[in-house]
Amino acid sequence: MLGKLMKYEFKATGRLLVPLYVALMIFAIINKLFMGDMSAIDSSSTFGTFIKVTTMIIYVVIMVSIFIVTLFVIIQRYRTNLLGDEGYLMNTLPVKPWQNIMSKLLTASIWMILSVIMAMLSILILAYQKDMFSVSWDFISEFFKEAYRYSGSNVIFFSIEIILMMISGLVSSILIIYASLSIGNLFTKAKILASFGAFIGLTTVSEIITTFAFNPIINSFENLRIEGITTTHFHFIFFFAIVSVTIYSVAYFIISHYILTRKLNLE
Repeated sequence: MLGKLMKYEFKATGRLLVPLYVALMIFAIINKLFMGDMSAIDSSSTFGTFIKVTTMIIYVVIMVSIFIVTLFVIIQRYRTNLLGDEGYLMNTLPVKPWQNIMSKLLTASIWMILSVIMAMLSILILAYQKDMFSVSWDFISEFFKEAYRYSGSNVIFFSIEIILMMISGLVSSILIIYASLSIGNLFTKAKILASFGAFIGLTTVSEIITTFAFNPIINSFENLRIEGITTTHFHFIFFFAIVSVTIYSVAYFIISHYILTRKLNLE
């Protein structure tokens, strides 16, 4: 059932994002052609400059729009599909609340990652030069060789930890939005304003807890000399960050699930 829910979510959200992805690639290619030496557009003329500036502005606007629309989709799909009018239909389906949350979480995460990938790909198109990939690959290979020579297998663990931290951060960012919307839905009036207030409240509480929990670690580092800080200390910082963000994510998920299960208000 989770797979069917995700398929439905991708169809509902893809109609907004996929055209933007296509438009971004098209204008990236157009701008690259205009930037090339073989461009038919004369940069010295006013018209040529206008065309080039206009296409670049459109490219930037599309890229910004992709991230705005992605955020809008994350908020709107959860709000209308589970907390709004569509919530009546969703509650008649043989689907558990956690499945609804997970389907939207996974779909939103994938779209967010795709948005970043498409943005980076478009930048690569603009920056492409002959032998760019071979030079970049040589640089990356040399970087990891040097890193491995100095830190050994730690470079692999650091890479894994960074990836895990980015994923956990993304999931937590989406779930805090869901929790805020769920809390805001408990109010009969000004639900959007209440959701915004809930977001600020949850963020503030999370930061306070993190500060109090992280202070002892920072204080222990201050007592060490620079040469006394080892890779173990950095691994511990990454581990603490990943665990703390994961705990917050679980808390946000529980809040959303509890409200959808026990306190759902569709009025």
